Amino acid sequence: MQIQLEPDAQRLLRDVQAGKVARHRRSLSESPKFGDDFQEDRFGPPYRRATARVAQLRKKGLVELPDADPVAASWPWRTTRLGDTVITLLDKKVAQSKGDSHE
Repeated sequence: MQIQLEPDAQRLLRDVQAGKVARHRRSLSESPKFGDDFQEDRFGPPYRRATARVAQLRKKGLVELPDADPVAASWPWRTTRLGDTVITLLDKKVAQSKGDSHE
């Protein structure tokens, strides 16, 4: 199985692993389960909408939304075992390219 991710999707996957992507509820009366996804944005406003981008990672089996307290303001996404493996492979590729550039 081959999984290709654009740089933005790679960053999003890493942010999921770091706990920086969560589903937020739309109103106080509903659960985050039915809310919108946001990514903490280090370059712009505090949060960047991530619903469509997270959906792409979920379709590839890289992330999941575990059930949490229904009265919580947000539920953090988490990486799956496959998502963790992809991140490990990306890290190896980056380390290898850095090693190649020093030669």
